[in-house]
Amino acid sequence: MDNRGDIPKANDKNAIGSMFDDIANRYDFLNHLLSFGIDRIWRAKAVRLLSGKYKNPLVIDVAAGTGDLSIASLRLDPLHVTGIDVSEKMLEKGRAKINKKGLRGKIELVHGDSENIHYSDNTFNIAMTSFGVRNFSDPRKGLTEMKRVLKNSGMIMVL
Repeated sequence: MDNRGDIPKANDKNAIGSMFDDIANRYDFLNHLLSFGIDRIWRAKAVRLLSGKYKNPLVIDVAAGTGDLSIASLRLDPLHVTGIDVSEKMLEKGRAKINKKGLRGKIELVHGDSENIHYSDNTFNIAMTSFGVRNFSDPRKGLTEMKRVLKNSGMIMVL
């Protein structure tokens, strides 16, 4: 915690996960409200920039939260999308959203750490994250992990 005692330090992964667990029920609403809806436009534009680069890519969304970028990435006609996040409550909200939209089987949201991604080297064509890098305890390590799980011709997209 910082000197005010209420904001977790970025290097405390458990505290970050707990903080996002606490706001999971309001996260989407606040994200859309505070950005005046621009967050949706940014995600759509990021996905458009990746369009046509790969045929049926394997995609990993790091710090996936409630899955908005994972859902947007379906426009890439991926073989599969995997989202990882340290907040189980955020993932639960994302799973509910995915189920409601009938997207189960296309997107899998799993508990995971950006700095220790539990997938093999050279697995994905695209590694993406939206606003998660700001919460990586070690951004360099997180980005290095994203690169590690990419195939040699893969791309990293940071929104």
